[in-house]
Amino acid sequence: MARTIRINAQPNAIGGRFCRAGLCFGTVPTNLTEDELTPEQLAALQAEPMLVVEITEEVKPTAPQAKAEAKAKEEAKAAPQEEEAPAAADASGTSADAPKPEAETKAPAKSAAKEGGK
Repeated sequence: MARTIRINAQPNAIGGRFCRAGLCFGTVPTNLTEDELTPEQLAALQAEPMLVVEITEEVKPTAPQAKAEAKAKEEAKAAPQEEEAPAAADASGTSADAPKPEAETKAPAKSAAKEGGK
């Protein structure tokens, strides 16, 4: 199994960068593989409090797992998109998606001058 090492500087690093073991890191994570670092470099990076070091193991799926995942993805793509059922009619017998008559949608505008007097 291959291990991936993700390293980034603490957010409070001066200038947003921090160097250790001959490598410099910013606040944006850097991904390295295990074979890119010597054991001494890795130990120095892990011991440094100004760096965040995360080591993850990449698990490669077995052949049956990979085939099952690929089949599931194909089925999801091939499945026809179900069309939505027509919207239920409301109490007046019109569809919810049908446009409303203009008289219902637009209320007459009243001006403040007409209401208050002259």
